[in-house]
Amino acid sequence: KFGSDTAAANGLDDYETGSFTATVGTTGTAPTISGTSSWTGYYTKVGAIVHVNCYISAVNITNNGTGNTKISGLPFNCKDRYTAITITHNTITADTIDNGFIQPNTSYFFPVQQDSTSGSAPAQANSLYMMFAGTYLTDS
Repeated sequence: KFGSDTAAANGLDDYETGSFTATVGTTGTAPTISGTSSWTGYYTKVGAIVHVNCYISAVNITNNGTGNTKISGLPFNCKDRYTAITITHNTITADTIDNGFIQPNTSYFFPVQQDSTSGSAPAQANSLYMMFAGTYLTDS
């Protein structure tokens, strides 16, 4: 028990699982993606803690657009702080990516170049992939 505050005592009673739709985009002009352009991810929410995971597969980018890669569609807005996302099996971006970050009060993240603070443009090719997972706080 967290004390006499009833809301705090029941804070972990808010349990939810579900799916969300992830999309690949950019910070500028949208890339051209033929075939599937959205993928199903999964989440578990306990109280204010959200865990997400998704496998974006077989992306066919015929025009990479402009700006940095942006993955949208997280199931809840991130609370008012930057939060890391782990990325693996990534060929969607033009540069080597190990992780990314969710901006405060948003439901998307940016992949970040390895050993850098810069983003990366999407690669232009067939059959591109990305797996990601992360845990973040939400006000929802």
